[in-house]
Amino acid sequence: MSSNEEIPTKLTLAEFLEGKTDELTNIPSIPTMKELRMIRKGLRKKKLPDLSLLPKEFEYEDVGKFQIKKSDSGFLFEWKTSVDQEKRECSLTKLCTEEAYEIDRLGLGWMIANFAKLDGLTYLRKLRPISYEDHHQNQFNKYYTKQKLHFQKIENEWRHWAIVPAGHMLFE
Repeated sequence: MSSNEEIPTKLTLAEFLEGKTDELTNIPSIPTMKELRMIRKGLRKKKLPDLSLLPKEFEYEDVGKFQIKKSDSGFLFEWKTSVDQEKRECSLTKLCTEEAYEIDRLGLGWMIANFAKLDGLTYLRKLRPISYEDHHQNQFNKYYTKQKLHFQKIENEWRHWAIVPAGHMLFE
């Protein structure tokens, strides 16, 4: 690297995903701490992801699994990723607010975003839009696009939740 080239100090999530997505699995690798610091620069606060869109329990063989339980103090997550294979458990409140749980939130949120991505790809492959023009096909293409955006929205919300610093989210 020449002295004229600058080392990047900021990286958008889209740029990271573009360069770190495995072509065979369609799953992006989890960011390193250095990459995470670059991605976090300039992130805006957003609402917590909508938990009602998640199943209470979900698993993808090569990605991991999670379970959501309702407790007296709110929601409790149990999960195990394919990366570390260690079963973890934590309350949603701690994951969102305590700095000590940022790595856990990164792993869990990234895994849930990967679930959304894979689930969306599987669902959309079954639909297969057709390219010829007629009224029914146009209606189908609108439905296909709506579903694609739905899964992308869920994926994006969970990736954002995974990468933001503790307390950097809106709770209402």
